[in-house]
Amino acid sequence: MCGILILILGVVTLIRGKVSLTNNRVVTGGPAYIVGALFVLPFPLSFGVGVLMGMQRAAEGRPMDEQFRTQGTFVDLGLTIGCLIMAVIVAVCTAKRPDVDSRKSRLLEDDGFDRFDRSHSSDYLAPPNPSDLSDERFREGPNS
Repeated sequence: MCGILILILGVVTLIRGKVSLTNNRVVTGGPAYIVGALFVLPFPLSFGVGVLMGMQRAAEGRPMDEQFRTQGTFVDLGLTIGCLIMAVIVAVCTAKRPDVDSRKSRLLEDDGFDRFDRSHSSDYLAPPNPSDLSDERFREGPNS
């Protein structure tokens, strides 16, 4: 059950790229992805080690008895605890205080749209004055 919770936490961390340790400590970016990967890692590791252990038992001709299951459980538990400890160490070492104004700064960031003063919108809608054009080719006159 605990392994499934760690797996869900790891997947959520990999998707969000952020882990909150406390209200005052947050891990974001690359370290958060490492923590998420360490949370997910016990499942493929346990599977691989279990396959290797089963192949070794089969090669020796021994049956898959209760001793094998107990041994597999301890290996799985050890891998899960080891990955969890490594993830906590990475998270604690890279945690920072959350930026209080991060939400405000995201709202005020440039979104690529040009902003202009709409109080003089008639200036933007009026056609240009031909005498203001610098190139003779663009002036309208009797020859055009």
